[in-house]
Amino acid sequence: MSAPFVSVTDLERCHLAMDECFLLHQEALVAGRPRLALRLLVPFWRMLRLHIRQEEEVLLPAVGAAASDLRWPVRLYAGEHRKLETLLGGIARELWPRRRGMSRREVIELIEREKTFKHVTEHHNLREEQDLFPLADASLAQAERRELTERLHAEWAALLATLQPRIERLRQQLG
Repeated sequence: MSAPFVSVTDLERCHLAMDECFLLHQEALVAGRPRLALRLLVPFWRMLRLHIRQEEEVLLPAVGAAASDLRWPVRLYAGEHRKLETLLGGIARELWPRRRGMSRREVIELIEREKTFKHVTEHHNLREEQDLFPLADASLAQAERRELTERLHAEWAALLATLQPRIERLRQQLG
């Protein structure tokens, strides 16, 4: 994510970074490395928290009155954020006592339960990519859009600069 954002729609790249981290978590589960899978949830959680904060505290307020033009109501976005936080917390709580080892059946069962999290994430991301991001691009003045995207990009770049070395070390441990 080194290229700067030029539009709000470029936030889709953040979704890709988050998806990659969660997939690494699931690869660790499949590889029989539950402690590593748990450790991969930490950077994912930090990315999710930044994404939620940016959307709720920056992007939605910036859209302002134009939010009434959204296909889905603003409260749906916030509701999905709370659901994602709850589901992710449940995954971590379930994995914590099994961090020293899991049977193959337990791995399968956890990955099956994670499908709900991934399903909510997928639908939420599609709503953003098809509705919220394009509306923000269309409704914000060029200077305001540039300032907003530069700010959001800088926050993501700072977080990823912190997280990428850790994620890469964990990826290498995964082999």
